[in-house]
Amino acid sequence: MGGGDLLNQSGINGMPSNLGSERLTVQGPLIRYTVEIGWAYLPPEEALTLRRGESGTLLYQTLHNKLVALNPVVVTVDNAGQVIARIRCAHSVLHVSGQADAGSHPPAGHCSG
Repeated sequence: MGGGDLLNQSGINGMPSNLGSERLTVQGPLIRYTVEIGWAYLPPEEALTLRRGESGTLLYQTLHNKLVALNPVVVTVDNAGQVIARIRCAHSVLHVSGQADAGSHPPAGHCSG
């Protein structure tokens, strides 16, 4: 049975039984579209590893590599870990304080290092 066949299956009162399936109706098409325009699909297991667990929000190795590549004068292999730590700290402070908007900053000294 192909993916298109799933859309034609009837459920309760003739409505497709998978109509409420976010994975099928939202995530699947979005993933297909992003792959079509050049993004790479990252399987959930690999994303979990790269995020260093369920609570992680950053793809650490990818961020490290891109920070060094895009900012070679400021970010080096030696200090990239410190930059990432500051990004994590700022995100945590802003998220917890509810100030996660473009103009807000963490309290002075909170993310020192």
